Amino acid sequence: MTLHLLTGPATLEHIRAQTFMTAWMALHAACPWATSCQHPDFVVPWYEVYQALFVPVVVLQKTDDGALVGLLTLALDEKGQRLTGAGERHAEYQSWLQPPEAGAAFITAALCAIRAHLPRAELTLRYLPAGTPLSWLDAWRDEARAAGRWCTLRSVRRPLMQIDAVAMHRQRNKKNHRQNVNRLGRLGAVRFEQITGHDHFLRVVDAICDQYDFRQAALYRARPFALDAAKKRFYIALHRRGLLHVTVLTVDGEIAASHIGLLSAGRAVHLGINTYHPATAAHSPGNLLLAMLGVHLAAQQMPLLDLTPGGDGYKEHFATGHDHVSALTIHRDLRSFLLTAAR
Repeated sequence: MTLHLLTGPATLEHIRAQTFMTAWMALHAACPWATSCQHPDFVVPWYEVYQALFVPVVVLQKTDDGALVGLLTLALDEKGQRLTGAGERHAEYQSWLQPPEAGAAFITAALCAIRAHLPRAELTLRYLPAGTPLSWLDAWRDEARAAGRWCTLRSVRRPLMQIDAVAMHRQRNKKNHRQNVNRLGRLGAVRFEQITGHDHFLRVVDAICDQYDFRQAALYRARPFALDAAKKRFYIALHRRGLLHVTVLTVDGEIAASHIGLLSAGRAVHLGINTYHPATAAHSPGNLLLAMLGVHLAAQQMPLLDLTPGGDGYKEHFATGHDHVSALTIHRDLRSFLLTAAR
């Protein structure tokens, strides 16, 4: 086995090579906890779009005959002090890829290589997907602490909507959802649809971005798309590569609500950007769209709508169950560890 740590501009050229991409996709398919956030169609465009702000850091392991058996894609901020999973805040889940039977050899070796090459950088993986193996962590934590590094692992409850056709139709036909459809219907023709064509997506993406910024400004005084010029380009790249599941609820052709979620093919749609038009807010179009989305996913035989970690009340309204994901931070020193604990 050989371990390589790649960083800097040449990293992109290496991982974009067709032979490497093929091996990467095969490893992604073999890893049981992999999500779309570790797929090359997510990681590569994010590296490209955000290369002015983040430096790629890639740790990979190959067998003696050249087979790829471990991959961890990271990003170092421009100050060189913070390491995160590739995708940073755009990646809900950050983890490594390996075959299920590979054990802890790759990730422990990768963390040691990162510590040696970037001793002052603090590494955070938020969130590790459910099922990510962590039995190795206690022993590694003791070793890291002896070398002046400190580790924290925080478990976070995650709401899930298991997609069952009968339950989804029951959810969709609840009295409040029926009433909201009727009220919207008085404003015009109501239609729910998935946007698959890329040209169609390009026609509606500006309206979705504006609705999202309006809602975020009202809630948090933030306008994510207006303040981050690269954000829309990244989402356009994801849709072009087939990694987004996009649905809209329209009234007379105008978007009343929308949802853009990452698609982990055959496994889950992940809750992402959900919006609604403020003029229709009294009729809860966002909640109505999610109820319709559940029925739609049942027809597509998608097993799960991942409602993602967070304390939003509307998520609990749609949740049919819960599991836990984890946030792993490897601190640069004791001071950083204590500050995080104090927060």
